[in-house]
Amino acid sequence: MAACRTYPPAPTEPPSSVGSFVTEGDDWTLPGWVTPSPYGGFYGTHPDGSVSTAEVQLAWKDIEPREGEFDWSVLEAALADGTHRVWLRFYASDLRHLPAWLRSKYPDLPILRYRWPDLPYDDILGWKGEKSPGDFVLMSDHRVEREWRRVLQDFGRRGFSRHRRFAFAYYPHGWRWGEFSLKWVPEMAASGLPPEDYLAWFERTTQDYISAMNGDAGKLVYTGGGNAEWIEPGARLPLSMFDHWNTVINPPGGGNVLSQLALGSGTGVRDGYTELYNGFADRPDLGTRLTRIGRYRYSVTDDADPLLTRPGRFFGTENEDLQFLWPGVNTYEHSRLMILNTLRLRMNWMVPGDPKVAPEIYQYAKLSLGQTAATSPDAWVALRQYRHAENFKFVNGVADEEQDIRNFERWLVQREVEPDGRTVPTEWVDYPKEFAAENGPGAFEALRTEIARGGNSICFGVDDRFLFNTRTPIQLKVTYRDAPGLKWWVVYDGAESAEQPTDIVVATGSGRWKTATIPIPDAHFANRQRGGLDFRLTASGQDLVVQFVRVIKQTRQAESAAAELRR
Repeated sequence: MAACRTYPPAPTEPPSSVGSFVTEGDDWTLPGWVTPSPYGGFYGTHPDGSVSTAEVQLAWKDIEPREGEFDWSVLEAALADGTHRVWLRFYASDLRHLPAWLRSKYPDLPILRYRWPDLPYDDILGWKGEKSPGDFVLMSDHRVEREWRRVLQDFGRRGFSRHRRFAFAYYPHGWRWGEFSLKWVPEMAASGLPPEDYLAWFERTTQDYISAMNGDAGKLVYTGGGNAEWIEPGARLPLSMFDHWNTVINPPGGGNVLSQLALGSGTGVRDGYTELYNGFADRPDLGTRLTRIGRYRYSVTDDADPLLTRPGRFFGTENEDLQFLWPGVNTYEHSRLMILNTLRLRMNWMVPGDPKVAPEIYQYAKLSLGQTAATSPDAWVALRQYRHAENFKFVNGVADEEQDIRNFERWLVQREVEPDGRTVPTEWVDYPKEFAAENGPGAFEALRTEIARGGNSICFGVDDRFLFNTRTPIQLKVTYRDAPGLKWWVVYDGAESAEQPTDIVVATGSGRWKTATIPIPDAHFANRQRGGLDFRLTASGQDLVVQFVRVIKQTRQAESAAAELRR
């Protein structure tokens, strides 16, 4: 790190005409030329009620009502409709969804009751409020596998995946809701099926689906988890068998082999619980890892991860449970953090959840999903300090700061630069009890300067893939606490100077959150400030408390120039 140097002094008073302006609360606006990415969006319903990417539900009994005769009319009609893209969910393991001829042909197929819990569940096929008892056949049964393969082969011959309105399909529908999880291990072990054979089936069926997609694996969505798979223990499964299954499925290095096989084959992946936004700091399977930088750990997303580099590869989430599972969190602030978590992970598809609580954020997400560093109109960082529930520990009654994690970052990072750029967390928010049990007790939702100890600045760096070494007009939007006596300004790496100050922002002392928009006509951002960073916010009079910072390109040309430079 470069030696400390003195920052420029603050202007003595603000100029009379600066082009900056301040608004109340958050500011999610983007330039009018921004359009949604072709490689992502909402699947489900838009905040305005319109359909974006419509679900087509296909039960095996409807696809193949008679053995060897296939009926794809429902899918064909949806693709021909012309008003929206289509995504597909197969239902082929619940007894309610099986063709009668299959059960007649194989009357001895084992029927397994879903027992987590052993209660009827909502059968979302058609969403008619109907209940399924939860009786399933194993897709890994060699007879079921053989018959279902013929369905997939017919799907592939018809070339549905090549249709311009076909977006993606969930696979391999192993249990409730046409989704996948490793279930019924005790029964499989008791029948003599070893985990190695189960993995061989999973790899075969993955390849069957890829063939059905005419080789476009990115249009398949693996719906299992990337962390360790749960292997049911207890009396149903002897300890030796449990250990063997657990070792084979969940290798010592972390993760699980099922997810590794799927993603290693090029499939996409969906997570169901990004609403638990503090729990995604270290997800190597999704391209995000905890990295210690100086005093703090940061959750860093690697844009070069194979999951994130291929256009058209599904990476998404069903952000839909804030209004269902945890009382008291279906709010603007939790929706904000849920969506920011989705975007900082670089996910490109999302189920909207409940847009009524934060319509402006959902509109922003609609325009942001699927964008890359080369195509995104903005880069941002949410300044926060948090930890997941599993890692929240106390030492002598005090939270252990070594476990703290900093920020949600999307092509804009905040880093500590001693001594001037040292910050401290602030704005603690408690979580409701049920949510806290899974997400942590709460979090600091802002960082502030520490003027009393010489830390009068907060320092930022822009990802070179977003903007680097080119004269670019931008807007800087800073959401800050409007404290009495506060003055602050920006010092940025500009075309004429690496230490270019802007005009100052004078707080009114309201105590409310406000967002200042500061035009910068000549952002150079060639990493010429201390620590290899690009700009900093500097405070005078009072500490500056900041929650959110965005860098927004003002022209399409700026975006194109940056992309061209990276080539």
